[in-house]
Amino acid sequence: MSAPAIDVALTGCAPVPMAHYLKGLGVLRLVSEQRDAKAQGFWKDDTFHLASALDRDALLDFFLNEYRPTPIIAPWNGGSGFFSSDNNEAINAIACGTAERFADFRAAIKAAIECLNQLALSRKPEKEEKQAAATLPEPSAGKRPRLVRHRSCAHRRQCKISAPRRHWLE
Repeated sequence: MSAPAIDVALTGCAPVPMAHYLKGLGVLRLVSEQRDAKAQGFWKDDTFHLASALDRDALLDFFLNEYRPTPIIAPWNGGSGFFSSDNNEAINAIACGTAERFADFRAAIKAAIECLNQLALSRKPEKEEKQAAATLPEPSAGKRPRLVRHRSCAHRRQCKISAPRRHWLE
């Protein structure tokens, strides 16, 4: 017999505005996918409640130390961190990091850099360039580039992936 679920009220997740509603659903999705498959959520008095094996402290610990973010990136946008004119501090911190929970993000960054290099993009593409890029060819079989750590990555603040980006790939 399993332990009864612990009800944690998430007061920052209300049905209105829509962003707060979606935040509650996102918490439920992440907890159920990554920590407690039996987690359930419900609304009570305009507050989202998470019923799971996690109490409030365990939920906080999960998001601070265990949570593996879904790697969603948009390298074709200006300001994405992939071009030399962008602020790339956040992308550098992830790319140079070693935390296992960000491994999927590092792989997504590597794939984006590979695509940008194949397309020879060094700046935000214009509409016509984006349309042409929609037909990106498949990478050559058995010849996948490998993400490598640049010498300066040991000093995260010095690591620059956008100038030049190619030092990440062999």
